[in-house]
Amino acid sequence: GVNPSLSEAVTVFKKAKHALVITGFFVLHQKGAEGPKGALGGCETDGPLGALAVLRALCARGVYVSLFCDVHNGPVVKKAYDT
Repeated sequence: GVNPSLSEAVTVFKKAKHALVITGFFVLHQKGAEGPKGALGGCETDGPLGALAVLRALCARGVYVSLFCDVHNGPVVKKAYDT
């Protein structure tokens, strides 16, 4: 089984050579700007920033990191990454 403890998570991350970080979901609603593919709504706000914090921490430890998100959150994640 999986031991869902912080200690176990730290142990796993210390051994990691490659990590996959997935973030972002688009909240559909009637208000907001028109996003890609014409959807009305907005991107979540905390997930992309948290994902980038994890990405930077892992990269600082020499871990190769792949970051994936949906088409709506891509521009948000890129802007945050570039900042």
